[in-house]
Formats: sequence, structure tokens, C-alpha cells
Amino acid sequence: MFDGQRNYALGKCLDVSEGGMGLELSVRVPVGSFVRVCADGLNLDDSATVKRVTRKTGGYILGLELSRPLAPELLEDLVGSQTEVAAAS
Repeated sequence: MFDGQRNYALGKCLDVSEGGMGLELSVRVPVGSFVRVCADGLNLDDSATVKRVTRKTGGYILGLELSRPLAPELLEDLVGSQTEVAAAS
């Protein structure tokens, strides 16, 4: 699936910090992958690196390290909402 082609997956943001986030996805994205993370309505469109992947029933939990810190107002919006995000590699 990850052969240099663009791939998209819709996921759920489980936790977020200034420098990273945890995403629940239905597909596995390999550790070390460079991904783009987008959240409609929150003006989030950034890149990240997959630092860890944990398998769970029905999917995977990804630990992402963002390429730059989240703006404080965006961090507040993400923490206060049940946000769906899209990850593209």
C-alpha cells in the first residue's frame, strides 16, 4: 500500500500536544513514514513523522511527531473537540 504513491486515511484524533498527536486509523502506516495531517474546519494542514504504531482491534494507533509546534489556539480547538483528521502519506 505504501509504495511511493499517495494514500489517504480518515482517522480520529485521540490525543494531542504541542508537538505531536495520537491518531486512530483503520490502516497501518509504517514507522518512519512522512505524513500530511489535515483537519477540516480547524485550519490544520501540516506534516508529521510516524514515530510509533500500535495494533488494536479493528485498526491501529499512530504516534505522530509534528514538523512544527501547533499554534496555541489550534491546540485548544483540537483538545476541546472530537476531531476527525485525514492522514496522507
